[in-house]
Amino acid sequence: MKMIYRSIRDLLRHHTGFFLLMLFCVCSSAAVMLFSFGLYQNYQLQKQDFTWAQTDLTFRCDGVTKNEVAEVVARISPNTQSY
Repeated sequence: MKMIYRSIRDLLRHHTGFFLLMLFCVCSSAAVMLFSFGLYQNYQLQKQDFTWAQTDLTFRCDGVTKNEVAEVVARISPNTQSY
């Protein structure tokens, strides 16, 4: 462990520019990975919501009159009626 600290100290002392560049690269790659993971999680939620919205609704039609169906269709929002 002592040699690792000595190597890091030597790198920082004699090659400061390279050390800062390496530090910047590590930090930027970590930020890109976190951003990508956030995008993936958002995609999974959007996909789950889309799958939930695509489920079929089934109704039993025993004893349902045409007027009752017309009332139900009239209550549906205009955005849904276009589909």
